[in-house]
Amino acid sequence: MENERLNMTFEYERSTIRICPRAIELLKNPDHIQLRIHNDKLLVLVNPCRKEDYNAFRVPDTIDPKSGMRVYSAYFATLLWNAMKWDVEKTYIIYGLYNKKENVCVFDLKSFEQITERGLL
Repeated sequence: MENERLNMTFEYERSTIRICPRAIELLKNPDHIQLRIHNDKLLVLVNPCRKEDYNAFRVPDTIDPKSGMRVYSAYFATLLWNAMKWDVEKTYIIYGLYNKKENVCVFDLKSFEQITERGLL
């Protein structure tokens, strides 16, 4: 279903990004995914990729059905917090949709919500 609402959560302190399990499933459970920030449109894109691609993260064989896939990246967290001017003490969630034609999950940074002071992930 292309209009299913997906989500990602971010915690700066632990450089943790959590991608909902449904997003990985819609991407056809790839071996690796790539995270990209589109600064002009304030989007985060998640797409399947090759191991050697820039910003590639290995998808684990088993993903927790409740917490999803966790990615640890100080580099990506820093890029995101600098782009959004978020408070490093807080945890955020953003929402997105799956684009079947492009096989990419598109998350809108403008949809962000603060979900806790810290430590939710």
